Amino acid sequence: MVVFNHICIYSGVLGERNNYIIQHSIYFLTSFRMPLYFFLSGLFFKTYGGGAPFVKKKVNKLLIPFLFFYIISADLIPSLYYCLTDRTLYGINNLSLLRQLHDVCYDYCQATNGPIWFLLCLFEVNILFCCISIISKENMCFIYIQSVIFGIIGLFLSYFHILLPLTLSTSFTCLPFFAFGYFVKKSTNLLYSSMIDNYLIIISIACALFLWVVARHVVYYKNEFCNSSYFTAHICGIIGTMMIFLLSKYIGTKPFVTFYGKYSLITLCTHYPLFVLFDNFLFCHMQLFGWYKVLAAFLLIILTELMLIPLMIKYLPYVTAQKDLLK
Repeated sequence: MVVFNHICIYSGVLGERNNYIIQHSIYFLTSFRMPLYFFLSGLFFKTYGGGAPFVKKKVNKLLIPFLFFYIISADLIPSLYYCLTDRTLYGINNLSLLRQLHDVCYDYCQATNGPIWFLLCLFEVNILFCCISIISKENMCFIYIQSVIFGIIGLFLSYFHILLPLTLSTSFTCLPFFAFGYFVKKSTNLLYSSMIDNYLIIISIACALFLWVVARHVVYYKNEFCNSSYFTAHICGIIGTMMIFLLSKYIGTKPFVTFYGKYSLITLCTHYPLFVLFDNFLFCHMQLFGWYKVLAAFLLIILTELMLIPLMIKYLPYVTAQKDLLK
């Protein structure tokens, strides 16, 4: 879902915003795509003893991969491309150190490898939630109330156009989705077989219809919302998340999909550089445009990831969250 959406954006096929179907499809997908990933992270949240052990664990699993893939994207790939072709790489800028710091702090890594902003944001959300959990002594009511307060603060920051550095504004806004995942694991039986399983499809369709009618413009990575979505963003995010969650429960596990899910961090961090390289070396010569380019890029990236993931797991385990660098 992430890879396909980003390829559509990079290829420019979502430019027809006056098209009703395209416009509402964008509203529909963006209403829950990022909330879903925060929810899933909250679903698997562990304290690891809290404090220093927790921070160390999250540095290993999120911050080190973020720094590694940012440096690769910002420095190695543009420099290597220039050495090979004597040309500037279209799509990834070769930035000075000062410009790189600004890119990370205020531009959401969009000048280099945009999708990896999520790792930095997720690191911050984990730290915030761990602090709340410790302060609340794991009382679910207090945890969720405090998380919702942070979410409201995030929306206020957006409304008054206050941008905190290092994706912190988005971290505040998305904390309730993370807390909701933790709540589902701790306080419900949705992870197990229950009476609700007989109505999974019906509930999912109802959720989808609700989102199609209610969802409006949201851009989570920039913490940007239209006026009406300030009141509906969290509701739509949770309903859309439940829609995918229940559909997944109905479908069950599929080996091919599960493989990408298990190593999603690698796909998240590499699909944009892969697209840029394919676009510079391949698509420009093939004269591919529009949806033909989208489909070709999607299939090529997914197949490349199928070969790339095992290599990175084997040879780069410390920067792909497979092994801990900090002991």
